[in-house]
Amino acid sequence: MDKRDILLILFLLFVSPGLQAFSDGRDKSEKLGRKNEKTTSFSQLQEDLILFESFEEEGVFPPVGWTYVNGEPGAYWQQNNIYSYDGDLSARAYQGYQSNYQANEWLITPQIDFDNPAARWLTFFGFTHSEPDGVREKLHIMAVDQVYDNVETLYDNAIILDVVSLGYPWAEYIIDMSQLSGEMHLAFVYLVREEDETSFAWLYLDKVKVGNFDIHTLTMEAPEGDGSTNPAPGQHPYVDGRTVVLQAIPDYGWDFSHWEGDVHEPYNMNTMILMDEDKTVKAHFTPLEPYPVPFFEDFSGLTISAIPVGWTKTHPNWGAWPTTNAGGARPEMRFHWNPSSDDNLFRLTTRPINAGQASELMLEFRHFVNDFLGNYILKVQSSTDTIHWNDEWAHYMKSSAREGEKPAKRQLGRDHGPEVVTVNLNHLTGEEAFYIAFVFEGDNSRINSWFIDDVFIGDTQPYYTVNFLVKNKLDGEPIGGVLIGIENTGLYTHTNNNGFASFELTSGSYKALLSKEEFNNKEIPFVVEEENLLIEVEMEPVDYSHNVIFNVNMGDAVFGDGNIAFDPDANHQVYVAGSFVGDWITPGENPDYRLNPRPENPDMYTVTLQLNKDTYEYKYFVVLDEQPGWDYGEWEGEPNRTVVVLGPDVVSDVWGDQPVDTDDPDFFHNQITVFPNPAHHHVHLKVDNPDGLSYVLFDMNGGKLNAEKLSAYKTSIPVYNLSTGTYLIKIMKGQKDIKNVLIIKK
Repeated sequence: MDKRDILLILFLLFVSPGLQAFSDGRDKSEKLGRKNEKTTSFSQLQEDLILFESFEEEGVFPPVGWTYVNGEPGAYWQQNNIYSYDGDLSARAYQGYQSNYQANEWLITPQIDFDNPAARWLTFFGFTHSEPDGVREKLHIMAVDQVYDNVETLYDNAIILDVVSLGYPWAEYIIDMSQLSGEMHLAFVYLVREEDETSFAWLYLDKVKVGNFDIHTLTMEAPEGDGSTNPAPGQHPYVDGRTVVLQAIPDYGWDFSHWEGDVHEPYNMNTMILMDEDKTVKAHFTPLEPYPVPFFEDFSGLTISAIPVGWTKTHPNWGAWPTTNAGGARPEMRFHWNPSSDDNLFRLTTRPINAGQASELMLEFRHFVNDFLGNYILKVQSSTDTIHWNDEWAHYMKSSAREGEKPAKRQLGRDHGPEVVTVNLNHLTGEEAFYIAFVFEGDNSRINSWFIDDVFIGDTQPYYTVNFLVKNKLDGEPIGGVLIGIENTGLYTHTNNNGFASFELTSGSYKALLSKEEFNNKEIPFVVEEENLLIEVEMEPVDYSHNVIFNVNMGDAVFGDGNIAFDPDANHQVYVAGSFVGDWITPGENPDYRLNPRPENPDMYTVTLQLNKDTYEYKYFVVLDEQPGWDYGEWEGEPNRTVVVLGPDVVSDVWGDQPVDTDDPDFFHNQITVFPNPAHHHVHLKVDNPDGLSYVLFDMNGGKLNAEKLSAYKTSIPVYNLSTGTYLIKIMKGQKDIKNVLIIKK
């Protein structure tokens, strides 16, 4: 383990959630992309591909026919057994302090004939887990006529096809190679020069393919209203069948409204879209009405690293944390220093606040500083336009002296607080829209954390906290994004992801109005009598459909009494039938239920259905010569397959593999528990009898991230190195899928 590995381990111990760092020395049980069965190497021609390389032949690097040339001592391409997109291994471009943080690394493919019309596109998966010194690492994609033995000659004779900025998590990149002709080699080049003034990052490469794929374009239109999207506005190519994650990010004073386009969930800031044709998407944002004082936020119910609805943060260093250091109830807001800024100013800002009717105004909050010998300033600032900011309060640490003053004497590295801070804001009375920001100013890693809680903006009359906890009446799960307004007051807010929302109210009678897309509206009368309240509300969902992708592997499929081998060339077609619309529809009657082969894997047949949240039975059938009928199912009679639809989902089956009979007493009494959900560090699988059981972890693109046999009593799945989002755990008995669980990574 070298010096950089040790630094990475220390870094991982202290960074906040959401800022990912990884160590080369991580234990093998915590690797992304692990699976039980070793796959074969794909350094070979396939029927529909010119080249397919997954770097899976352990100990063979570079792969057969490939080569690499390195231009800096201590910087090189190597086989990597820590991260992969789907498997055990990948290729990694390595550099570090031994190369003085410089790199000129070339990983070169076998020779390819670009006069072959099939050599049209290059696709590959890549990622990097860090962004040192604010410099995003880039991978140069080049073509060269032959493999020269030094990087200077390679560069002089190479054609640059593209330069891609890798990010986190894994993403697919598509390169157009139509400009090339003749026999050439492709090269993946990691180039970091001294003038880049960066430290280091490791780039990862997996699933390199060359072929003539069906490519669709996702057009991200400029948002309506103030906000941004990921992917950014513009045109983005994707391979047919790819599921793309979309994210909407509101600006100061704006809130997300909805997506326009064929997305899975149009009212969710984070949603997905299936690229089975060219598609256009647009995000809509609406202005937030300034919230009238009194304003109160205690961060109740926020998940780790989250911030309240309507708030903004300049960096991921801000986020909720399940502690009580500032003196309030958990969770509280935390700032954790990490070098992710080049301006050394990290701001957390409230939603807009209205003090137009106020005659007096004050800010009160709790805070605590966990100081490791700091040299920085903690501030509270105000602004009416989010451009010009005025200091309202400042806390100077160590040598950050006020102008003309010496810093106050204090023992170096001593914690500060907890204390309650009161700030006079009378100069903001009459303002109908202003913002308050909590600011860390400095470039010093010696601070550990700054904790903030119980933020109050208003006058001095007595107020009482009224908390709402909103749940789904069907399943008891909390509902985020519910709009709650207090009638005749102008007060309103949204519930956070854990279904919580808070108001500060004087004594009196009130009525709360609750609304959210997908749910029936609700009215709740209540009375405040000089004490805090917790009001629990159940909301009933209306019918709402989700895209569910059904995949079935037909590679070894046989059907009928004569064990007829499935053959698409003989006009054999695949249909799914089930209780999707009540009575089962005869296979072959409705083309919406026909499955078609995936371009990248013709053995895998797929169809996407829109289904409401419910439990469905289904089975696959073969139809001959387009003649509808029930004759050629996977098997006769029951059991049928089942799927529980809770949201967008991907179902992967193998023709003829019957589901486990849940009436089997050995299975029925084998309790399987998955917890916690949502999760941050690990998901635990608790099972009475793990014999013959395993799990597979998928992302919502269908990418396999991890797989392992279940161990006695409890198996832990690491998820701390995954990005926030939704994932699928399949519990397997052999090749049979016996339990599917959607988990949320916080």
